[in-house]
Amino acid sequence: MARASASLNPPHLYYAREFFGDFTAAHSRRATLFDQNIPGYGNATHRFNVLLE
Repeated sequence: MARASASLNPPHLYYAREFFGDFTAAHSRRATLFDQNIPGYGNATHRFNVLLE
């Protein structure tokens, strides 16, 4: 029996924040973006999460 699984080390994908505004406008959807807050991580200011509605 085959089992579904998720990768424990998926590749990083890089998207500009503007991509999500353009994408959701083109598809009549909304996106909520929020910054990641990772203490001590120098690139934290470049990381964000997106919730698509």
